[in-house]
Amino acid sequence: MTDPPPTGTPPFARPPVEDDGSRTSGAWEVPEVAGVAILVSLALLATGGLATGIARIITTENVFPGSDIQVTWNSITFATQWASPVVAVLLLTVIGLCWWQLQAWSELIESPDPDDDPSDALRHIRRAHLMARWTLVGVALTALGAVALFVSQVATYAGLTDGDWTLEISAAANMLAVFALLAAALWAGGPLGRHDDPAVGPIDAR
Repeated sequence: MTDPPPTGTPPFARPPVEDDGSRTSGAWEVPEVAGVAILVSLALLATGGLATGIARIITTENVFPGSDIQVTWNSITFATQWASPVVAVLLLTVIGLCWWQLQAWSELIESPDPDDDPSDALRHIRRAHLMARWTLVGVALTALGAVALFVSQVATYAGLTDGDWTLEISAAANMLAVFALLAAALWAGGPLGRHDDPAVGPIDAR
């Protein structure tokens, strides 16, 4: 058991603190928890929208008499309303969090500190790449949802608005806004999803 250093001892002159095993290696950091929370929330939102669309088909009868296809388009609209610019902004935010984590931990590997554990940094890098891959999956699904929402709204109200294109214009603006944000996320996140650094090895986010 070592005596405590005298008051005023410079940090570099103090003896190293012994690791008693209470420190957790590779503990989840705030950006990682935030990114996963966003992805899980969006997955639940999309799942709920899909369930709503299916329930709409099952429970709705004679909404558009004589035209079952209108009921189908209307149900698709309900199922894809989650594919909005807000969702695209959140996905772009997750990509930004992945970049932040990769930059921070890559610098630690490039300029290692004797007191830091490189394996800990590699674990965070793997985790960021894995999160980026799932985010890119979300980007693709959101793009498909935005297209489906636009098509369904146009098909639902076709011939029912007497020349009023307000709803169609709004749906098109929503789709274009989603595509612009998703293009930025794809441009920034594409390199993050491709990870072939032999020094890091297989993805393992544990």
